[in-house]
Amino acid sequence: DVTIDGGVFIGERNEHLGTTGEFGFAIGVSCCENIKIKNVIVKDNWGDGVFVYNFPAYQGSSLSKQIYLDNVKVYGSGRNGMTVGGVRDMYVTNSIFNGSNRTMPMAGVDIEPDGIQPMAENIYFDKCEFTDNGAQGLVFGGGNGSKNINVSECVFDSETGSNLININGSLAFPMVQFRLLNNTFTHIANYAISLSSAKNGAIKGNNFTGTSKDNDVFGLIMSDVTHLDISDNFFENYKYIVDGRNFGVSSDIEIADNTFIESTKALWLSSEIRNSKIINNAVSAISDGGFQLSLVNSVLADNKFDNISTSPIEGT
Repeated sequence: DVTIDGGVFIGERNEHLGTTGEFGFAIGVSCCENIKIKNVIVKDNWGDGVFVYNFPAYQGSSLSKQIYLDNVKVYGSGRNGMTVGGVRDMYVTNSIFNGSNRTMPMAGVDIEPDGIQPMAENIYFDKCEFTDNGAQGLVFGGGNGSKNINVSECVFDSETGSNLININGSLAFPMVQFRLLNNTFTHIANYAISLSSAKNGAIKGNNFTGTSKDNDVFGLIMSDVTHLDISDNFFENYKYIVDGRNFGVSSDIEIADNTFIESTKALWLSSEIRNSKIINNAVSAISDGGFQLSLVNSVLADNKFDNISTSPIEGT
């Protein structure tokens, strides 16, 4: 039961004498319950700006839970804006994670329960900004896995990183249950969302826009994904890919009611997708074909195509 309300925390990154290492953070929360951090500015730390973990390791210690961050602004961290371990019930609202760079993962926020820490569960981001981070905006699903991660009405923007959101489950610890709802993705060097080894998710109502169609960037790339709802999204100037080659075949995916406009290709299923639906999507002003498909036991229906330079649908 601790509250931090207000204050500016300035690290010593600019005066740091060493050139290696990952430690050196402003605010650390470990093995705590009911912690509130609000109206705080954190900047220029050698490592993470904010660190929410269970340290020493989880075995024999209390689990960090019921952690609340509101109006927390983190700038210029040397590793991540915030690192999160095996935490349960965490709520992050109206916060900014900007300019993390120096040593990997270089993310705005990285959820990484490792070692003997438990899975991270029930984490919510609402009305936050992830901008100009060196590699990634938001990362989750790695380490010992994550469950029930929710991201809504957030802004993701960077011209330097590889992914705005990186959901990186594994075969041993797949990402279970996530929701990306009504977010905005702009200016990305590679992928807006990279998704692997995940199940029971939704990517709905998001706006993917603001880049140039001359850039070879992708709205979404994924592999080994099951039970995913991709609907009501707007894609402009992005190449959109579903790719099952890396880990396994994706299945039970519904791609519905999306708009694809001003791109080189709308939908590219470069590997086999099973038991899925592609229905009622609107595709227009595409320079290199609408859909390139490889479907098995799937439904393709009621999609609308306009101003497609080559074949609207290739493959089956």
